[in-house]
Amino acid sequence: MRRGLLLLLLIALSFCCSPKKSEKAENSGFSSFTFFTMDTVVEVQYRGEEPEVEGMVKREFERLYAKYSPSLSTSATSRINRGAGAAMELDGESAYLLSQALLYSRLSEGRFDVTVKPLVDLWGFQGKNGDRPPPGRERVLETLKRVSYKRVVLEGRRLFLPEGMGIDLGGIAKGYAVDRARDLFRRAGVKDFLINAGGDLWAEGKNPGGEPWRVGVQNPRGEGILRVLSLSGKAVATSGDYQRFFLWEGRRYHHLLSPFTGYPFPFWTSMTVEAESCIKADALATAFSGVEPGRVKALLDKLPGVRLYALRPDLYFEDDL
Repeated sequence: MRRGLLLLLLIALSFCCSPKKSEKAENSGFSSFTFFTMDTVVEVQYRGEEPEVEGMVKREFERLYAKYSPSLSTSATSRINRGAGAAMELDGESAYLLSQALLYSRLSEGRFDVTVKPLVDLWGFQGKNGDRPPPGRERVLETLKRVSYKRVVLEGRRLFLPEGMGIDLGGIAKGYAVDRARDLFRRAGVKDFLINAGGDLWAEGKNPGGEPWRVGVQNPRGEGILRVLSLSGKAVATSGDYQRFFLWEGRRYHHLLSPFTGYPFPFWTSMTVEAESCIKADALATAFSGVEPGRVKALLDKLPGVRLYALRPDLYFEDDL
């Protein structure tokens, strides 16, 4: 355990600034491009010049945003939630994503729960951060009755979501999009690239300097990089209390809500996860945010290949859990 000030993922690389065109890094053989979707900036750097692949990556992110955004009434997520109370047939991709969300709900013993949407709606974290009072305890307890992944029945593509409940795929959709973009680059034969979607990222091959990609972890409460991770063929994702939150009477209320209490998890300021896929890192960053410090190692031992970098509220940084 080391004294420290935790971490928001910050790519220690030079990405282009324009979201409309690709730029080639001078004398490096690398190109870079950025665009905005899924409520975040996606930054990509890769070896070569592949304008067709760049277009496919952008379209894939935009497709998945349109398909799974809970804020769009036409999305698959919204259609599923409107169909609660009756059996429904899902398309293959939606069934896969939901099955993954249910898997990580089980693996995390319910700390990651795909049915947390009623709580998210109650707390109002879809909008901007700002000072406001938290919901009353009675409303929180009443809403909790409509949250439990164990009540969801998914058999193949056949889904039953109980009436009054709702799913939120936000805990894995961005990680899934990064994995899909990774596969597009691989199919195009690109060996060296990095995809960063607001801190959910995949690093493949080598950086312009011919070394593994270097990813800096920054203090979310102040300046500076605390740790630099060396990555190749790995994903990293971070969840923390600084991403979506509001303040009331000197207390911070953040969007990582406990399906057990209905209130924000109190254990960690930030949780960074390194894993073999971004969908896994994305889900586990949320899940481990809700794991009590004394339970982290027991749960981590069930997940070979996963590494954690965690910051406690008292600003102790732990990466040897």
